[in-house]
Amino acid sequence: MKHFRLKKDRFLKIKGGTSKILVVSCQRCGLSILTYQKDGIGGLKRCYLDRILAPQALAGLHSEPCITSTKSMPRLICSGCGVVVGVPMRHHTGRLAFHLFPGTFQKGVWRRDPVESSVIPETATPNQQPAASGKSPPAIQL
Repeated sequence: MKHFRLKKDRFLKIKGGTSKILVVSCQRCGLSILTYQKDGIGGLKRCYLDRILAPQALAGLHSEPCITSTKSMPRLICSGCGVVVGVPMRHHTGRLAFHLFPGTFQKGVWRRDPVESSVIPETATPNQQPAASGKSPPAIQL
């Protein structure tokens, strides 16, 4: 399971000190496009390059020396169905970002559940009845 480190800088402090990690997916095909650190409250209108956490092809854009303007940035396109999700923009603060088109994406809060990932799914044998909730499974007779 992927672990992300939140970026704590002046932009986080300006937005009230709260942040969450969002998974942005294509509305049409459901394919995950990027993982993003959203600072503050409110809707998701743009994705700043320095807040994109995954995939590495998009996360590394802010450190590329050739990306200095919106003309050198690619459009944000779903690799599954080809729909344009966002276009390059420069915020009035000077930060490069992707302006997201409403209705082309869906977002969900990224949750890490270590218990869920460590549970091994049970397979029922023909002689075994499904376990009732809260009780241990019945013993298997050999």
